[in-house]
Amino acid sequence: MRTHFYRDQIITILKQHHLLSIKDINQKIPKANFSTIFRNIQQLYEENLIKRIMIDKDTVLYEHADHTHDHFVCDGCGDVQEINVSKKIKANNLTISEVMVRGLCGSCH
Repeated sequence: MRTHFYRDQIITILKQHHLLSIKDINQKIPKANFSTIFRNIQQLYEENLIKRIMIDKDTVLYEHADHTHDHFVCDGCGDVQEINVSKKIKANNLTISEVMVRGLCGSCH
């Protein structure tokens, strides 16, 4: 029963906030310990209820699976923004469903 309590809270938080780390999510649920949040996030990810976004080798963020869009990551300041890229890209019999674009934002350019 407790597992569903935390799962429901995690899903609600990710519906309200775009791209959060496990630490960020844990801070929004102060009575839960980190390992409980970590375990629930792993289960939600395996069940395809949340998505894992790899910003770089050290930064993993999560978002609700129903929130479908692409991401722009600024190589200067690290800011992450939602963008929309055409999904009609096909190459070598692969269909690309999500895109991450890297570069410099207007402030860093």
